[in-house]
Amino acid sequence: GGCETPATPPNLGFTLRNFGDPQSFRLLLLKKLKIPEKSIDKGKIMTNLLNAVEAPINPNVPQMFTGDQVSVFLRIKEGTTERVQEFKGTVIGKSDTGTPTFTVRRIASNGIGVERVFLTRSPRIEKVTVHRHSQVRRSKLYFLRDRTGKRARLKQKFNK
Repeated sequence: GGCETPATPPNLGFTLRNFGDPQSFRLLLLKKLKIPEKSIDKGKIMTNLLNAVEAPINPNVPQMFTGDQVSVFLRIKEGTTERVQEFKGTVIGKSDTGTPTFTVRRIASNGIGVERVFLTRSPRIEKVTVHRHSQVRRSKLYFLRDRTGKRARLKQKFNK
């Protein structure tokens, strides 16, 4: 599946259980993560902590839109060996809120549709290539799930 474990928080050598007071724990945590005390706003402490452990942007993922034909090259670990697997299909949806993801749908053997959700910031994505853009009028192309054959085609968009 497209499930991947989220980035683990850094090992700081202490936990909330070691402290009786959550406020002193927060201050020590902010100090360890090297967040300046001037920028600390009581309402933004959680935001600062989340930004500190957030995964960096993957430079191998270009800007893509719903309806694009893409190839996603994903590093897969099998035992001790690691290989790159290609997943080629249509982007049927994107989510930029929370954890940014994009969903790619392709037709496998016997006309069975396979959808896979990828984390946009995942370090396992080796590269994403965009083959063509399609003219779409929706942000989520879930109607393609019900269509087969020529009805499932999207009109190509040519840039002028």
